[in-house]
Amino acid sequence: MAETEDTQSNIAAIRTRLDNIEKMTRLSIAANPNSHAHIEELFRRRAGSADLYMALADGPKSQEELTTLLGKSQPTISKIVTHLYESGLIDRVPQSGRVLWMWHDMERTLGISRVARRLVTKPTPKTGAAEQDTQSVSPD
Repeated sequence: MAETEDTQSNIAAIRTRLDNIEKMTRLSIAANPNSHAHIEELFRRRAGSADLYMALADGPKSQEELTTLLGKSQPTISKIVTHLYESGLIDRVPQSGRVLWMWHDMERTLGISRVARRLVTKPTPKTGAAEQDTQSVSPD
C-alpha cells in the first residue's frame, strides 16, 4: 500500500507532537530539584556505575572495551551496563554484530556526568590506590 500525501502529513504531525512531548518532559525533569539526588541514588545502587558512566565520556564503547578500560570482569561490566541502561542513563547502539554503549541524550539536559564525576573512584592520598566510594551499596 503506497503512502499518500495525507499519510505522510499525518506522520509528520505525529512526529512533531512526540518531539514536543519529549521536550516538555526534559524541561520538567531538568526543573525538578530532586533530579540530581535521584541520579546520585541510581549510581549508588550499583558499585562502579559512576566509573563506567564516565568511561563513556569520549564516545560509545563495547562491553569488551569497558572491561579492558575499567579492569573489571565481563559479568560485572554486564551488570553495571544493564543497571545503567534500565535506569535510562545510557543507550545501546547496535553496530555490526555487537552493541555499543553511550550516554543517553538526557546528559545534555541534566548534566548527569557532573553527578557521576563526584562519585567516581578516587586515589587515596597515602597509597595512591583506588578507593571505592564508601556509600556504594552493591559490589556486583
